[in-house]
Amino acid sequence: MTAWNLRAKLLYILLFLLLAVPFKSLWAAEDTAHLTFQKPVISKKHSFLYAIKKGDALSRIISIHLGPVSSEEKRKIYKIIKDLNPKLTNFNKIYAGQTLRLPEKSTVSGNRNIKISALQVSSGEIPVESNLINKATTGIFEKSNLPTGYRMAVIREVIQGMNGTITTVGNYYIPIPQAGQVTIDCSRIPVVELPDGSTVLLDFTERVPAPFKSMIQTHWPSYRFVTVNYQEDPAQILQKVINASNAYAMIRSQKPLSLGDIPHIELFVDWMINEKSAAGKSPYLKGISFLKDRTQILPKSVKDYASRNGVTLTEFLEGTGLVESPVLQSRLPEIMLLSSTSAMDLCSALLRFLDYQPTKDVDLKIFDQSRDGFNLAVKAELLVRKDNRQITFHSKELPRQFMDILKERNIDVITFDEKDSKQAIIEKTLSAMKIPFSKGIFLYPVADQAGKPRATISFPAIKMTRDKSLFHFIEFSMDQNLYQLLYDKWEAKLIRF
Repeated sequence: MTAWNLRAKLLYILLFLLLAVPFKSLWAAEDTAHLTFQKPVISKKHSFLYAIKKGDALSRIISIHLGPVSSEEKRKIYKIIKDLNPKLTNFNKIYAGQTLRLPEKSTVSGNRNIKISALQVSSGEIPVESNLINKATTGIFEKSNLPTGYRMAVIREVIQGMNGTITTVGNYYIPIPQAGQVTIDCSRIPVVELPDGSTVLLDFTERVPAPFKSMIQTHWPSYRFVTVNYQEDPAQILQKVINASNAYAMIRSQKPLSLGDIPHIELFVDWMINEKSAAGKSPYLKGISFLKDRTQILPKSVKDYASRNGVTLTEFLEGTGLVESPVLQSRLPEIMLLSSTSAMDLCSALLRFLDYQPTKDVDLKIFDQSRDGFNLAVKAELLVRKDNRQITFHSKELPRQFMDILKERNIDVITFDEKDSKQAIIEKTLSAMKIPFSKGIFLYPVADQAGKPRATISFPAIKMTRDKSLFHFIEFSMDQNLYQLLYDKWEAKLIRF
């Protein structure tokens, strides 16, 4: 028997033995291998072109043309569509008039995928380096310990808060154009999909070979592999994921966030996630903080104010997870309004608020005929009494001689200049009534952390304490929820003029 005939018989026997072994047994022998390659699912001859219409969404198109499918099948169909339409980078951004190539219903339902084998590829079908399929790499995706409990909850919360997804169960399919597709076991390699079209695969095993990463990223530039360690804290893992994306960056915060004009809030967070480029739209901004105890939780009113100013705040209690701010329940007094159309109107409204009863248009006698040989009086537009004094308010300056005469009679004269602002009128009235006050920018600290406030609320005002109550005279519209916080924490009452 020739050597050639002997070799042929041995190969025939080997092939027979391989075919005789059930596929399930072969898979069990590769128990630690969780990467499989599959032949192309769909070719162009098993697909059709579809013109997008106004109001179309990809999920609706799939339901109409391919029938009801499970979430696992839908994920698979999305991958097929991406394979058939390489230029489609975002399923949520399709527009009327655009043409997509979709798989035929019979092709999808027929499950035409042919699994070759775990980490075994026929020559010439898929362009991977040989060291991916040789015996030495059989266990490259061995079982790993994914972060559990608190750490995975943090990662999931942040990703979902960005309108992204993280898949940690089942399989994830990556098509290789003209060759096949790769199946990723998400329980070993979680897959993060972000709204900018980036797909980040978390290699917790730290053993995915570089040639395989290169192969995927060559065909799909939006795919990234990130090597992480399950012992890393969630912020470190998140930073790697976010910074591997196309449009987002996560950095440790070095200075406070500046929110709003009046009132103004300066806010300290541990980390910031922002968009690298947000042309034509408001950039995505997210602040993340890790707290040691509940006293450091920011009030809901501060978080809501930040959200209205374009920043989403998320807080985690170390070892526990996401924390929500308590809702304030106390009854909030209304912001009193000192309505006015003139300086005298404002002065009168303030005097009444201070529990004085001003009298309008009172004649003040300066000269008396019986004493001085003639009568002369001036009109006080407002007059109010306090103790043994009288205070008069005028819109025009009186002659110095008249003012001296009135002063001798224990009458104080206050004149409003036509250029006086509303704030100046408030200040002059309080001074005339000898009521202590202060003016400026007032700061209120919120949620201390290591002896420092995590946020400060500031606004311009005239501050007055009366009957053990704290009042702020303000000239702007105060956020109602921040007012609730000021009242609950400092019993501060607001009066708008």
